[in-house]
Amino acid sequence: MSTPEQKAMQAKWIAALRSGEYKQAKGCLRDRDSGGYCCLGVAALLVKGQDEADEFFNGYGNLTDYGDSDYSDVQRAFGFRDPGGKFANGVTLDNMEIWSFAGANDVFGLTFEQIADLAEKNPDICFV
Repeated sequence: MSTPEQKAMQAKWIAALRSGEYKQAKGCLRDRDSGGYCCLGVAALLVKGQDEADEFFNGYGNLTDYGDSDYSDVQRAFGFRDPGGKFANGVTLDNMEIWSFAGANDVFGLTFEQIADLAEKNPDICFV
């Protein structure tokens, strides 16, 4: 069960994904060329702040294995089960069974709006 602090961060992240402020990227936390973010990159930006996130992304921006990064503070802040945002169970959406936020963003190509809806409608599956 997510803590009140984690629930507040989840709400902030969902709002950020819906804001239109962030360009979406796939396969990395932040794409240096396009300036886009994976949904988990947006989460990192919210936790770390711009200056720390810039330093973090310089080291890990095009990271494809989130487990190799110093992402544990982000994971704890949001209540992600692992660095890739693994779900407790698969969530079915439009005949797709999605198992993580990384998969929703990178494999299934869900938009930020769809990822926000997924998180909001399935908090007990998507977060601890």
